[in-house]
Amino acid sequence: TQEMQPFIVFLAAACFLGVKRASSQGLQFCDLQGGRGLELKDVDIKLCPHVLYTPEAMLVSVEESMSLLTFKNTHPQVQIILLHVNDNDDDSIESVDFLEKTLDVFNFDGIAYTPDDFSEEEVVKDLVDVCSSMKRISKKCYLLADNSINILKEDFATKNIASQVDGVIMTHPVTSSGYVEWPPSIHTSGEHGCASLDDLIHFWMERGFKKSHMFAPITLTKNALYLLREDESCQACFGEEYVIKKPILFSEFCNNTSFNSVTNKTEACHYGYAPQKSFTMETPTTIELKTNFLQDQGLGGFVFGPLHQDILQDDACEVGRFGLLKAAVKGFALKKKQSPKL
Repeated sequence: TQEMQPFIVFLAAACFLGVKRASSQGLQFCDLQGGRGLELKDVDIKLCPHVLYTPEAMLVSVEESMSLLTFKNTHPQVQIILLHVNDNDDDSIESVDFLEKTLDVFNFDGIAYTPDDFSEEEVVKDLVDVCSSMKRISKKCYLLADNSINILKEDFATKNIASQVDGVIMTHPVTSSGYVEWPPSIHTSGEHGCASLDDLIHFWMERGFKKSHMFAPITLTKNALYLLREDESCQACFGEEYVIKKPILFSEFCNNTSFNSVTNKTEACHYGYAPQKSFTMETPTTIELKTNFLQDQGLGGFVFGPLHQDILQDDACEVGRFGLLKAAVKGFALKKKQSPKL
């Protein structure tokens, strides 16, 4: 129906971590109960919980939404999170009733709330109201901290937001020019206000969030998947330990016939990211994160996907909508022979 069309699929997935240092052969994955490391069995592939959410910038058809629902039904551990935007414009704020109906129709698991400006008291009230409504219907409510970063300039801790939400998705706010903007008071490395993952963790802990309630984004960028955002102007921000060992290149997304739902691969994969002969590697069967990053992080999980509507055209490569989720699922599915010895 017409009312179901304004859904957006901004793909992401969060894998709850309870890992110790894994062997050099691979990565220990959490099980679905206690986050303990487990050895994945041949055929019987198990995955960690994932979070899937979508920005308002991408409209999705009913058919695509139903495909998403079908995927969820066959992967019951997947969480699908709908983005709820408050931009201080009453005409564009989805009503709580609309959100509840949407979650019910598609069997989505909750929302990621991204406010416009936490310096406005009514925005804080809206967050509290919406999250209270989500709790009432047993749905999740995450804070998505993107360009609503005025919260950084306010006495955020006194607003007690941490107690109102199930977690924070620690995205980097990005301007249309592509630079990360953080107030100088919180970033300790890099240029253009870049913040390291440690900076982000420290910042949110000061504002009442436990590490287990923080979700660190993995962004699809020019040539590979990286933790957080990394562009040519911000490489100093992220050390090698934050980079995935076996990147999934754009050439693999743009050429892979399994992503046949993409309507126009040429359109989706331009901006200089079109397949190039130099981008040749075996299709990865795993996404290996460096173990020194995973050790003792204690985060709630990871979030996959492009992070902000200003950078979607640069980072998304249309398959990032549904294809990225499938790639993430494939990437985290280790067969027995590839699993670390526990």
